[in-house]
Amino acid sequence: MSKQYLIVSEQVGKFLENKSYQTPREKVAFMASIYEAERRAEDPLVLSDGDYDIIMRILNGEEFVVDTGKFYINVGEPINREEFLCTVEVTYDAEGNRIIEWGLDTLDNAFLFREQDWETLVPEGYRSDIFKVMERLAYLKKGEKEESFTPFTPPVVEEADNEVISYEEGTSDEDSSENTHLSEEGTTSLLDQEIIL
Repeated sequence: MSKQYLIVSEQVGKFLENKSYQTPREKVAFMASIYEAERRAEDPLVLSDGDYDIIMRILNGEEFVVDTGKFYINVGEPINREEFLCTVEVTYDAEGNRIIEWGLDTLDNAFLFREQDWETLVPEGYRSDIFKVMERLAYLKKGEKEESFTPFTPPVVEEADNEVISYEEGTSDEDSSENTHLSEEGTTSLLDQEIIL
């Protein structure tokens, strides 16, 4: 049976970080923390109706993953093969326009796109959702561990150390120097849907 994950925005994912909601008492405390965060004078938490629905499902034990707004193009996705778009060479023409020569490689060498790259950088023949794989789901599907994210099963909070980098518990900051896209960080989007691996 395929595993299902709820997709949450980065804002919701950040709020859920390092919070425990296993017991009834923890769940009530968690809901109270949402109420408090929504009423902060500075940088209040803003949730949609869809966010509330997803949060309630997470409190009931469903697993989730954060949508970073970044994605890979896996040409082999329809036949369950790992053939990700990667850059072979980047050159510039006389007018200074960037010319990218694309190739295929494993996830480790794949080009990480942002949402705004869809109409500009993604080759036209691959602008289809059947090839698009969310950044974090790509690694979950491959079954690899990566320090820059967590698959977000309900966490167990440990008070001994704030820096948690294990796959099962918590997250660590992403090192922006390791990103493979060619321009600035993109925006995030909320996909109120389930992804089935």
